[in-house]
Amino acid sequence: MDKLILIIFLICVCWGCKLNQTEHVHTISERQEKYSNILIEKVSLELDFNSFVGFFAYGKNTLFYIDQLYTQVHTFDPEFNKIGEFLGKGDGPDRQNVINGFLPFVDAQRHLIVGGYETVLFDLDFSRQSSYPIRWDYSDNYSDMENFPKASMIGLYEIGWRPRGTNLSVLVDMDSKEMIFPVEMSHPKLNGFLHKEYYESVHTIGKYNMDRKKISTVLGQRSPVYLDHPFIPNFDFFYLESVSDSILVSFAVDPMIHVLDAEGNLIGKFGFPGQDFKSNYPATSSIDDALANFEIDLNKAGFYDHIYYDKKSGYLFRSYFPEGKGKGYSRIQVFENHSLIADVKVPERFRVIGNSGDWFIADGILDEKEEEMAVYKFVLK
Repeated sequence: MDKLILIIFLICVCWGCKLNQTEHVHTISERQEKYSNILIEKVSLELDFNSFVGFFAYGKNTLFYIDQLYTQVHTFDPEFNKIGEFLGKGDGPDRQNVINGFLPFVDAQRHLIVGGYETVLFDLDFSRQSSYPIRWDYSDNYSDMENFPKASMIGLYEIGWRPRGTNLSVLVDMDSKEMIFPVEMSHPKLNGFLHKEYYESVHTIGKYNMDRKKISTVLGQRSPVYLDHPFIPNFDFFYLESVSDSILVSFAVDPMIHVLDAEGNLIGKFGFPGQDFKSNYPATSSIDDALANFEIDLNKAGFYDHIYYDKKSGYLFRSYFPEGKGKGYSRIQVFENHSLIADVKVPERFRVIGNSGDWFIADGILDEKEEEMAVYKFVLK
């Protein structure tokens, strides 16, 4: 009898340890101010034809402007002089009809574009090399998916597309031939507009195998902060970044950046609340209400935005809007070894995308009304 009691006790202890590991993720919220100011220089750019709808990217001392309406890629040298113009609408090997995301230099000889439900690898002169259709690897039958949706049903997911003007947050590992996409679900019986279960169980990341040409795994969970605000689907977005073997996820409503392992397990959090951050999120009353008020809602409350890890400095940058968009400014946080070392005010559209010498580069101005196109160079002071 004593032996049986001991066995039961050990089982309970082990189970308790497992629960403890799950519920008490290591969290770091430290601030060690290293910089209190920022020196910003605006660099104007000139193009003959420009829709002013798109985004900038940077790599290997080359600036890329992706015009999403004309589906063109413009390149600029280290002095920001225009040096090339590529792609455009059409069906040839040097054409591309949709651009949702762009990653320069995914390896030494290729760039990657996501658009039109496919991912395409182009050579450095933007001639198409290979394409990967975005498909889903699932075996659930249609009736079950229609009537009894579950978070485990891969066939119910879709890519978490972002509005024009935003570079889709995609991670690529060419060595392992894997891509990671943000994903979401909009099933009538399981969605972010009406269902608590969506925020509790629906996954955030889809892992694409480039050999099988399918998304075969979904992983990751949404921040529990979403459960404090039922329901705010217009703030249900996040940005991805990779550091070493970890995946970093920055949710719009959570001051903490989530750290996942390669299998999507949450292994830690770090971050610090933004200054004067307003979290009075407008709750949605219906799907039609939420869809009609997407841009309006983003003007009403604060949210965390784009993240970028700079390998050279070891700094992680995160943009955020303390009061929402349309206020004429935003802020960026800078982290080093999980500690916040700077939180400074910057222009409203300001996403760090790279570095050039002693300067960091940020996207930037695309103003059709004023016909102004520019990026920012900056140093922390």
